[in-house]
Amino acid sequence: MADQPASSQDIEGVRVLNSPEKHEISDEERRLRQFIDRLPVAAIHVANNDLYMNTAAETLVGYPRAAIPTVEAWFATVHPDQAATLMAKYRRDKNDRRFKAYNGHFIRADGAKRLLEMRGSTDEFGHIWLLDDITERINLNRELEDARRAADASNRAKSEFIANMSHEIRTPLNGVLAMAQLMSRSDPRPDQREKLNVIRASSQDLLRVINDILDFSKIDAGKLDLECIDFDLERVLENTLSGFAVLAECSQISLYLEIAPNARGLRRGDPVRLRQIVNNLVSNALKFTKAGSVRIRIMGAGIDGREGLTIAVADTGLGIPADKLKLLFEKFSQIDASTTRNFGGTGLGLAICKQLATLMGGRVWAESQPGVGSTFWAELKIPYVGAVEAATEAGAFDDFSSTDEDGGGLGAVRILAAEDNPTNQIVLTTIMAAFGVELTLVNNGREAVDAWERSEFDLVLMDVQMPVMDGVAATHLIRDGESRTGRRRTPIVALSANAFSDQVSAYKSAGMDAHVAKPIDMNLLQSEIERLLSGASAAPECIDRVA
Repeated sequence: MADQPASSQDIEGVRVLNSPEKHEISDEERRLRQFIDRLPVAAIHVANNDLYMNTAAETLVGYPRAAIPTVEAWFATVHPDQAATLMAKYRRDKNDRRFKAYNGHFIRADGAKRLLEMRGSTDEFGHIWLLDDITERINLNRELEDARRAADASNRAKSEFIANMSHEIRTPLNGVLAMAQLMSRSDPRPDQREKLNVIRASSQDLLRVINDILDFSKIDAGKLDLECIDFDLERVLENTLSGFAVLAECSQISLYLEIAPNARGLRRGDPVRLRQIVNNLVSNALKFTKAGSVRIRIMGAGIDGREGLTIAVADTGLGIPADKLKLLFEKFSQIDASTTRNFGGTGLGLAICKQLATLMGGRVWAESQPGVGSTFWAELKIPYVGAVEAATEAGAFDDFSSTDEDGGGLGAVRILAAEDNPTNQIVLTTIMAAFGVELTLVNNGREAVDAWERSEFDLVLMDVQMPVMDGVAATHLIRDGESRTGRRRTPIVALSANAFSDQVSAYKSAGMDAHVAKPIDMNLLQSEIERLLSGASAAPECIDRVA
């Protein structure tokens, strides 16, 4: 039946739109409407132009069914801004038997504007529509989205602040550590060496605090990406624990490492983060053990030990009361937070272990008995991928532990260094003088590109954050220039306090060959320069040299 112009009348104070012709419904339609009226959800039935609302629909829109007997009457309740559009869609689709859904703002009898969702289809008995008031759901979703955006913005601001603060702290710390290293190379008297060791140890403690805060911030923001590479587990662990041997010996504590046969071989995962977990657990054990031993056991997990690793770090320390165990892996928590506590720390180390283990598909937990000792456990999904080959043993994960020994000079080498900070310029100049190289020092990336275009250099040391032009942009221009002119590739080492894996990957993608983190460890820097000048390639996990 064609749509007819509507006439109007008032029924009990409600303005009603009626069609001049009344559609006579069949027995089948009558039974269908009786069925619809018993539905617990709001529904309407349309046959030709006549409209029937069930009781739930009456409650939803606030009108009695007699007040809205036609399609035109129904669309008269739609908000004026949408009425014409929705009516046009209905007329276009009313003979289409596919499922349809419309959203629109309707004006209830009490004047409230509500967002309704109409879902339905067409058959030989007309149109059946189910109605749902989605106003609160949409408002809640909008509020949740606004809250998510605000939280994301807050996390970004926090991460940027912490990263900037880290950069600002690392700059003076770079000067302190570098000068202490240089003085240690100048054959100091025993009393002077002792003072220098205190400076270096204190600086390294401060650096560990900074790194913990950075890691926690990165993980908390969900922005820490794990590497997935093959590495020799035994070599990684031996290198990781070598630094603790001296500390344990000085404290007269026995330190043992046991690697089960089913744990040996090449494993696939993130060796840097594995090192971090083991470092934190062993450091924690040594801190709280006054006498006795710390024993590290590494076992394969799953069938034949191939599915992952189980790490146990057992000590004969103070032990932890049962009611305090739950606090161990919580952020910023301390078992003894009093002003008279005997042990320092940020309370982040074990929380970071927990978060890293979760990222690795595993978990951490602790068992302890006061007065007897504690055992900290970690289960990690680091699968076995094969036996260790000789080439892998020789070079897959070199030990870059720092020492005070003078590594000797580099000889007649021309190095270009781009660094804007005056303190870091002094550090680089002094280090390069100790290496015996010819140094050209510039203040920013633009000057580095200009100097590279004018002269030949054996290697470039490139700061990342600089005014005028940063190190990444400068590296792009140098690599473009090499491609354009056919000039030989000049190795470029990034020098930056930004040492996250995603940042280091960005430097590599820009064309840099290696990264040495600030504060600069002289031996690490010298090792990288020698490797690059010799033409040796870095193993994938060794692109980042973190002091």
